[in-house]
Amino acid sequence: MIFKIGSTLPKDHLDLKSPKFSVGADKEKKWYLRLKSASDPDEDKTWLSLSLHYSSSKESDVKIKYFVFILNDKKERVNVSEFHKCFKNDGDSWTCAEFLQKADLEEKKKELLPYDTLTIGVELIVADYKRLFESKKGCDVVIKVKDETFEAHKAILMVRSEVFFKLFTVEMKEKGKYYEVSNLDVVVEDLLEAADKYLIKSLKNMCVEPLIKLIKIDNAFRFFCLAEKHNIPQLLTFVTEFIVLNDKDVVKSRELEILESNPSLTMILNRKFVALKADGIYVVIKYLYTF
Repeated sequence: MIFKIGSTLPKDHLDLKSPKFSVGADKEKKWYLRLKSASDPDEDKTWLSLSLHYSSSKESDVKIKYFVFILNDKKERVNVSEFHKCFKNDGDSWTCAEFLQKADLEEKKKELLPYDTLTIGVELIVADYKRLFESKKGCDVVIKVKDETFEAHKAILMVRSEVFFKLFTVEMKEKGKYYEVSNLDVVVEDLLEAADKYLIKSLKNMCVEPLIKLIKIDNAFRFFCLAEKHNIPQLLTFVTEFIVLNDKDVVKSRELEILESNPSLTMILNRKFVALKADGIYVVIKYLYTF
């Protein structure tokens, strides 16, 4: 996007908009940039802000990664900023309040304003995976989970998840384009790790129900540790009660060492045992503790 500033920067107010543009083959979704000086009394008047605006006739989630930058007199990118955002409704926008200082346009005029022209660039990467998944176009793998099957794109799964990469290249049995996921709990754990790491609360919440359904004798202690590590009260409560009510079988699990090496988890179980006993539920749990 090229903005014609002129030989001198307006002292009072600057408000410039780019033409609308689209990304890739999707012409329904439009975007435009807006460069302006501060207008609110509480805003810092020494900065110019840059905002990216979304325009669409249809409501849909559009997750994008984007870079905004200035092209200097040598056609090099400077003042580069990277952002991630999900745009949903027509009129949604993102604003970088401190994109460029006015003083820089005066002091670096030769570099930033060749021929009195400020060139601002934006690079958008649209993660439109939902539409790709729903259309089923280009699917090259079918995932079977218990009695359900899902058509998917192998390359995307492998790139987005180290667990899927390992499953596809090492552990999974190939039958044409069909792959069977036998250790689904590992896949969900991988998603939970990513959701917690990148603070994706919605994905983290989505992992809770599948994890609860996957709890069994052989993985109860691991899920117990997982719930405590990622601070998931609902999962922690469920798996704690599961361990208490199935203590005689659970203590035979190879994962018992997880509990033995983590005193804080032992205390959580201890409190749950006491609470259940107070409620009239008596469980013998001497196998779990060494006093």
